[in-house]
Amino acid sequence: MISINTPRSKSELEMFLSPYSTIPGSRLFKRELEQYQTPTSLAAHAAWILYMKKKTASSTILDLGCGTGILSIATLLVGARRSICVDIDWDLLVVAIEFVSRNYAGLVYRLIFIMGDVVDMVFTGVDVVLMNPPFGVYRENRGLDLDFLQVAVASAGVVYSFHKYSEGLVEIIKSLASKYGFEIAWFEILDFQIPMIYSRHKRRIYRVKTLFIGLEKKVL
Repeated sequence: MISINTPRSKSELEMFLSPYSTIPGSRLFKRELEQYQTPTSLAAHAAWILYMKKKTASSTILDLGCGTGILSIATLLVGARRSICVDIDWDLLVVAIEFVSRNYAGLVYRLIFIMGDVVDMVFTGVDVVLMNPPFGVYRENRGLDLDFLQVAVASAGVVYSFHKYSEGLVEIIKSLASKYGFEIAWFEILDFQIPMIYSRHKRRIYRVKTLFIGLEKKVL
């Protein structure tokens, strides 16, 4: 069980997230839902950026497509007040609840787990969305990450999100953000590593060029 102390650095935050590396993804994640574990290094990186930008202190975080909850735990460790974790997969939520209860018992009471389809939802009382939505790689999921993004900007004034990078994607998101009164506050291209978890995978590690982007509501 992790002792609940505020990490002193991003590397220490990543260390606090190390129990997540023990989750057996090959027996847990579903290909059709494009499920995979956000790497501890990227979860720590994302939460640390929000922490350094003073977006987590006493905030309510919304994690859409939360999976096992690593992004929520990361934000709680750097000062968020609570996190709302939403996923369509009940089986995965059960694993997440059991995992957090076992490894982060001191944080359980600050988590709210909700099962449902994100695209049919909207939330109030949320300060920040931090999410890693399905990338929309499979034909039936095309554009799903942008559907998640629309729910996110309708729910909070600060949204940070991972997306599979493609040429012109920043401009597409910029246009969507402007429609909802948001502007781009941060973006960078990251190397997202996905381990061999599906039967069709042939390589031990897949490296996916990924956009990490932050949107914030314009101040009028």
